[in-house]
Amino acid sequence: MICVITGPSGSGKTSVISSLVGDIDIQVIEVATTRAARDESSIGRSHVSEETFASMEREMEFVETVEYDSSKYGIPRSTVEKVKSPFWWLLDYPGDYPRLTATTAMAQLRLVVLAPSEKLLIKRLVTSGRTSRIDAAREEYREVLEEISTAGEMYKEWHLVYTSSLVSASREIRKLMASTSAIFKHR
Repeated sequence: MICVITGPSGSGKTSVISSLVGDIDIQVIEVATTRAARDESSIGRSHVSEETFASMEREMEFVETVEYDSSKYGIPRSTVEKVKSPFWWLLDYPGDYPRLTATTAMAQLRLVVLAPSEKLLIKRLVTSGRTSRIDAAREEYREVLEEISTAGEMYKEWHLVYTSSLVSASREIRKLMASTSAIFKHR
């Protein structure tokens, strides 16, 4: 089963995924990206050159792609084929991920991860040296909150998880996974 995790830069997606990956029944869907590698965010990322990414696109090796913050991201078909095994697969995809179609349709659990406040979001970006992302992340944060508060169509089936505490966020996600697994077993 696929669990899609999305949210603005600095919201805690990578930290949450890192905390969940130690579970024996959880795997990560590898996403190819042209973004420069950051030490703390290598989980679920395969960093490739622009040329390699373009070649993969020409060869139709991706299920889908998106451009976000001047970098390209793609979900390789070979990765999606592995999803047939009986694990939970986590997918960390940037920006307007919910607008993507193919992988969203396959997902059984959809999570929007947010910092509990805009102030904490900015603090996390500054601490991690990503000050260039502050304006865009602030805008994304506000857009997500607005969309959710108006029960927007894009997030209708998404669960909101605040990352004030990594332990409580991970616990909440594990509970959502357990209840979703139970629902799918009875279908």
